[in-house]
Amino acid sequence: MDNSGPVEIVPPADPASGMGVKFVYANGIEMTHGGPSGCFFTGTKGTLHIDRGVLVSDPDGLIQEPIRNDEVHLFKSPGHHRNWIDCIRSREKPLCDVETGARSVAIIQLGNLAYWHGKTLKWDPHAWKFVGDKEANGWLDRERSPEWPLAHA
Repeated sequence: MDNSGPVEIVPPADPASGMGVKFVYANGIEMTHGGPSGCFFTGTKGTLHIDRGVLVSDPDGLIQEPIRNDEVHLFKSPGHHRNWIDCIRSREKPLCDVETGARSVAIIQLGNLAYWHGKTLKWDPHAWKFVGDKEANGWLDRERSPEWPLAHA
């Protein structure tokens, strides 16, 4: 979903808790902020916990199952820095290009807005705007000093 984003951001019952905001994607995938470090992926066969240098599954044998040819295979990265240098030479698009980076950061900011304002937000990830929410769209920018205008291409 690198070229997309959530379509709905739902704050937890207690936004002050700093945990539990839910991101809902158009394809039905849900992601929840919070918990221990790293990422947890829950699917129909079990859960994966991935953190720096850690890969654990529940059930334990899940990570031992080989990935079939007809299943999704992820790019095996030599690391972001090495991939970036290699792409400078090859002129290929890096694994984490500017669009992917911008959308990754946008998710964090959308979550922060849901925590701060305690309201469910509808988001159009292609237009980079809130749907039917003038107040929320006002949070996307701020008044700038005339001395420091933002140039538009």
